[in-house]
Amino acid sequence: MQAFTAVLDPPTCARWQAEVRAALAAQAGQPDDQGQPVWPNGLPLQQHLPGLLGPLLEQVWAHPALSQALSLQLGPQPQLLRPHCWARYQRPPARRLPGQTPHSWHQDGALGFDFLAPRPPGPAAVPLPMLTCWIALTACGPGQAPGLAWFDEPCAALLSPAALGDDAIDAAMGRLLPRTQVHHARLQAGDALLFGGGTVHRTHATADMPHDRISLELRWLPAGAWPARLGKP
Repeated sequence: MQAFTAVLDPPTCARWQAEVRAALAAQAGQPDDQGQPVWPNGLPLQQHLPGLLGPLLEQVWAHPALSQALSLQLGPQPQLLRPHCWARYQRPPARRLPGQTPHSWHQDGALGFDFLAPRPPGPAAVPLPMLTCWIALTACGPGQAPGLAWFDEPCAALLSPAALGDDAIDAAMGRLLPRTQVHHARLQAGDALLFGGGTVHRTHATADMPHDRISLELRWLPAGAWPARLGKP
């Protein structure tokens, strides 16, 4: 996990906060499959905020340290996972609306992986060789607003949903990475985190947090073949 400060300036954060809130408001209360109204806590940028994606990418690549880290780890001209770039909105536990849930422990590198499909014995499945750039549009972290929690060492194997449950995660990570620890992000608006597909992380939200959090997510793969499990780009 790498942290970068001031990727976006305060006026940009404020403007994009408003755009995200408006897009979420347009979807608020839409019925789910059972006809119950749901308030989403995330929207794909390509579908709901396409005008934001281009300027966001320009800002990221204009940040010297962040762009250098992306290029060093993924090579020149990495391919953007456009369908998997998101705006996220998280409320503290006491203020959540129907349909809003925190993200439980997961690895972004599990995108498109079918954990239910039968598999012959062999090497463990591995995360996609991807990077996620997680950008806060609001201050977040302990005592402020929902942020991120993560284990400080990425896991080379994909963990099953059962191993990522709250009751099983400590045992799973203790077995695979016995010296790893959980960390919590404390970010100002415009700060960013960069992490690989094997990083085990989740939403960190506690009852004492007074504010909501809005964030943006960009995801890249190295240039080259598109993974078959992600479908068409």
